[in-house]
Amino acid sequence: DLFKSGFVEAILPMQIIIVSLLFIFINFPIGSLLNACDRQRINTINMGIVTVACILLNIILIPKFQAVGASITVLITNFLMFMLGIYWVPKIIKYNVLIIIKTFFKSLIACFIMAISLFYLKPCINIFIVVIFGGIIYFIILFLLKGFRKEDIISIYNSFIKKSV
Repeated sequence: DLFKSGFVEAILPMQIIIVSLLFIFINFPIGSLLNACDRQRINTINMGIVTVACILLNIILIPKFQAVGASITVLITNFLMFMLGIYWVPKIIKYNVLIIIKTFFKSLIACFIMAISLFYLKPCINIFIVVIFGGIIYFIILFLLKGFRKEDIISIYNSFIKKSV
């Protein structure tokens, strides 16, 4: 057995940290946007606020809840970083929230269809082929759902091709 009963206590903290991965993932482009638009100072202030919150939450939560308290701190502080960053985004760029939500759900549907396909293919095919096939399925479904357009593919392709002067 790879996993012994001693690892059972790690399940809840890991589940909480997995939820925080959503905010960690979203925080990266928000921070990059702030930095790219010469808002490094704002991004640094946000990080400072989150660092102080992290220290305080760890002091409060770890003695009472041990690993669960630490994982709750990870979730709360990454959510806080998201909220601080997202406050500044509309001040830098204009965007349509509905379009973002629609694109998110298209991606989610493509992911779900890919997961179902891989679940049934995994026992029959080599794992490396399954991974490649999964990527192909995901992008085909996303394309069919109009999660991206043919022009987007051409633009990406052209960005990698060296143009002659």
